Amino acid sequence: MRVPLPFELEEIALEDTLDNIDWYLNKVEEAYHFYNQNDKKTALHILREINKNLEREYHHYHLVRVRNNISKEKFKLFSDYSRAITKAFVKQNSKNSYRALSSNLYDVNVYLDSYKFLYTNREGDE
Repeated sequence: MRVPLPFELEEIALEDTLDNIDWYLNKVEEAYHFYNQNDKKTALHILREINKNLEREYHHYHLVRVRNNISKEKFKLFSDYSRAITKAFVKQNSKNSYRALSSNLYDVNVYLDSYKFLYTNREGDE
């Protein structure tokens, strides 16, 4: 299981957040591969792995002790990253349902890819 990025303990670089996002996006791609091969059981298993990690990060980033200890310089990065994680986790419906599997993979992909797009383009402008 992945560990939430310790924004409250150290300066987290943009590259660290993008690496985490890439891990999730690669897992979504892997799940889509199995889904398209009509192996929904394996795809759902991968989605559950994704969701366990999203849930862990979601709960960590919503702790008061975490939010109160983010440096002002990194608060925007933390805020955007934690918002993407939150949306990817909470916007899914029927997380253990084969019926909602494709939709849930799509939701995770859209919210996390939006974060990556935002910061990949922003990084190129600097």
